[in-house]
Amino acid sequence: MYTRHPFENNWEYKIVRARNNEFRYRHHLDALLQQEALAGWEIVEKYNDSQIRFKRPRSARTWDGDLPPHIDPYRTIYHPSAQSSDLQLIVLTMSLIIIVLVIATLGILASLPG
Repeated sequence: MYTRHPFENNWEYKIVRARNNEFRYRHHLDALLQQEALAGWEIVEKYNDSQIRFKRPRSARTWDGDLPPHIDPYRTIYHPSAQSSDLQLIVLTMSLIIIVLVIATLGILASLPG
């Protein structure tokens, strides 16, 4: 249970959510922490594998204009990099091709006389 006191000081808070429990994987968690640190955010609490709470001093707003264009200091949704998504798509496609080939091979072998 939160008291009003932590929110009355000179900090701002946010929760970043992931859609598929990505924070269970260390590389996603590390990527998020590094990106958020650029805007002055520090982790307060990892609720679970899809929600993390951050805080930063209100004074950090002063430098928001100097952040790289791809860094949104107030984002609340984590999206894995396109490379990670592309890799998952490639692995899924290759797996499906292998399954189809195995089924086709078994079907051909079953139809042979003998």
